[in-house]
Amino acid sequence: MNPKRHRFSTKLRLRHLELIDALGTTFNIHQAAPLLNLTQPAVSKMLQEVEELYGTRLFERAPRGLRPTPPGEVVIKWARQCLTDLDRAIDDARVAHEGSTGRVRIGALPVVIPSLLLQAVQHLRSHHPGIQIVVLEGDNQTLLPRLAADEIDLIVGRPNTQWRLPIYHFEPLKEEPVCFIVRKGHPLLQQDLPTLSDVLRYEWVLQPEASSLRAQLESYFMTNHLSFTPPRLETSSVLLMLQTVAASDLVGIMPQGVARISRQPHQIDILRIKVPVDMPRVGVLRRHDAGASPSVEKFVDILRGLAQHTD
Repeated sequence: MNPKRHRFSTKLRLRHLELIDALGTTFNIHQAAPLLNLTQPAVSKMLQEVEELYGTRLFERAPRGLRPTPPGEVVIKWARQCLTDLDRAIDDARVAHEGSTGRVRIGALPVVIPSLLLQAVQHLRSHHPGIQIVVLEGDNQTLLPRLAADEIDLIVGRPNTQWRLPIYHFEPLKEEPVCFIVRKGHPLLQQDLPTLSDVLRYEWVLQPEASSLRAQLESYFMTNHLSFTPPRLETSSVLLMLQTVAASDLVGIMPQGVARISRQPHQIDILRIKVPVDMPRVGVLRRHDAGASPSVEKFVDILRGLAQHTD
């Protein structure tokens, strides 16, 4: 047995990991103590024990609290990963005890939920009813840190620049063109061949500035010297965009597949004009170092199959 590992395995306790996590969050012994149900002297003593095990200072003492040292930053990250893995093992054991056969934790960008993701989840529930499904909707700023921390297994959506980081692996699945949407009876629908200039006479409801669609659209307008009015409403919510367009003369842009299934229930229609941007393919993002469970692989296989057979 590795002597260093043996020393840690006999002296390092779960409580030490919880201590490092709490101090890495509060940077303050006084604030960490109640989180751990300990007194301040007990927290100080436990921190001293951990630092003796590592043979180095993990936190520098400052007048207003603590500051992690470089080794401390490493230990905080490692401690949190250990605690996350433990929580996952407990949850997986509970799921197995309740008779399920696995779990899939999905991060979903809003644009894929009404079409591709909904079909995939329905297929998984129908063919593998024992698998527990957890879906977290959000934007890249919300979901990427959760994927990096192993709090979700994958993200389904359209990639941005952060998806190219070396820690991730992106698998493109399908083309998902975007289209202009307007309310039923909108004046633009009365024109046989509306042009982009016609569309630009109306106000917009668009995705936030950080989205790849918004960035490409504004770049096109600038390159072609087209006047662009800032949107009246910015939202990443597909539902809010649909409801706003249906109740006004604003023009929106969304994936064509989502627009098609939303026509009747939301009283919107698709303009017969191509949106002048080429969007990246929708796909699945996973961590390179993450070992996928059989249930996660089943779900990804379902996504692949649907991507091949749906427009």
